[in-house]
Amino acid sequence: MLMGEGVAGGLHGTIPRLDDLDATHNLKVNTDFRRVYAAIIDDWLGGDHTALLPGAPFAPLPVIL
Repeated sequence: MLMGEGVAGGLHGTIPRLDDLDATHNLKVNTDFRRVYAAIIDDWLGGDHTALLPGAPFAPLPVIL
């Protein structure tokens, strides 16, 4: 959850379906948290997520204004 003036409000990604669970009856992951981290590092902190996140680059989610 992100809050503040510089955050693009609303729901980002797709809403998880409660009738489509994984093999262990958990919600399926549909948003890679590393995309959120990439947006915060690049757009908020002014850094370079490719230097910090293993497996980068990631497409940052448009959550920071």
